[in-house]
Amino acid sequence: MSKVSDDNDKVLVISLPGYDVNTVTPEQCIYHSGFTYEFVRDDLEGYLTYTTPSTFTADTTYTVASIAHNLGYVPEFQVFIEDPYYGFGDLFAELPYEYDGVAVRFRARINSSELQILLIHFGDSDYTGTFTNTDVSFKYQIFVNQLNKT
Repeated sequence: MSKVSDDNDKVLVISLPGYDVNTVTPEQCIYHSGFTYEFVRDDLEGYLTYTTPSTFTADTTYTVASIAHNLGYVPEFQVFIEDPYYGFGDLFAELPYEYDGVAVRFRARINSSELQILLIHFGDSDYTGTFTNTDVSFKYQIFVNQLNKT
């Protein structure tokens, strides 16, 4: 929950059922003007798997995925990577994420219509070897702002 004001900002408060609107905390509200409530719609989170190229071309950016959200504003997001190369199993690390010794970095960016997950090979020569033709899984979440909900 992103704080944009403070607990005492009660310009507009809508309490959850069973709570007195005059004494509620922000956590007991459907809406509290002191906070921005973000949530993830079912269609704006998911898992995907990407197979890395057989050769990383020097100084090349690859698009792992483009996920449309079409919210019309730039939302908050998070992307995690599951790393079978280092044996994380069911553990995820948050992007950006860089592989040691391979000159490969995963990162994500977002605009008002889509989330992009990118693989960047920042080496100055082509690379074939460890981590090529490897499946890498990602989990992503795009947060919808209650005030901008569509």
